[in-house]
Amino acid sequence: MFVEDHKALSKSFPCDISKYRETREEFKESRSSHWHNYIEITYVEKGSAVYYVNDRVYVVEAGDIIIFNHRESHRWKVTSDEIELTVLVFSSRIISDSMNEMDMDYLVPFLKRGSNFQNKITKNECHGYEIAKMMNEIYQEYTKQESGYYLIIKADIMRLLSILVRHYQKETDGLKEVSTNKQAMKRLEETLDYIKHTYDNRITLEEAANRANMCPNYFSSYFKKVTGYRFQEYISKLRMEKAKMMLVESDLGILDIALDCGITNVSNFYRQYKKFYGVTPGEERNKKAV
Repeated sequence: MFVEDHKALSKSFPCDISKYRETREEFKESRSSHWHNYIEITYVEKGSAVYYVNDRVYVVEAGDIIIFNHRESHRWKVTSDEIELTVLVFSSRIISDSMNEMDMDYLVPFLKRGSNFQNKITKNECHGYEIAKMMNEIYQEYTKQESGYYLIIKADIMRLLSILVRHYQKETDGLKEVSTNKQAMKRLEETLDYIKHTYDNRITLEEAANRANMCPNYFSSYFKKVTGYRFQEYISKLRMEKAKMMLVESDLGILDIALDCGITNVSNFYRQYKKFYGVTPGEERNKKAV
């Protein structure tokens, strides 16, 4: 199952950083992977955990850093008696609301993922200490919130992103490939925005690939690499999220909800909904009545 994390960030300053402490006894592991519309960088202060990111597994311990882009599904579990984390989340809008080509360079580690890409940066890697230091400085500024703190945090985040670019530079095969990938990612982002606003209608892989100016086979592979989902799985995820919201917040009939979400086969709607949430639409509606 895939669940969107709806954590709200301030529109004026879309950033949040917090200390997080969890014990193994208190921790309740979720089998659902979640994703969110912001970037996350987590520094492990103490303890250890296992992160499941798409089809990869990372064992992290004190001193390690793990990063997620704004569409990457992940879940985790605590493996030590206690764990302490510093978690920084922010929207790409903190860099610029209308990013130019140079601004996009800051996001290369989150947009350009080579076959050898690792979400985890270990404490022994040369840039690990620098990143940890920057995370602490951002936390101190965010906590104190003295005059002009948001300017310092923005500058620190841009420096942190620059360090990440330098760290992941070894993943690239030259500036030409980076530029090519940025262009492809920009086209994909535009296609994702289109899908987000029209997923209640029938959208084919071929149509989406055409909008991204890619051949269907390449688009399918690239889409899975960037989002972590197969194309139809992603469409289903959006539809199920809308369906759940409507089941909880409206009194529309289940058939009407299915149609509003772009699903004409009610049996298929029931099957997909149970696959995502573990309950049928009717059971979801009954939970609302309790």
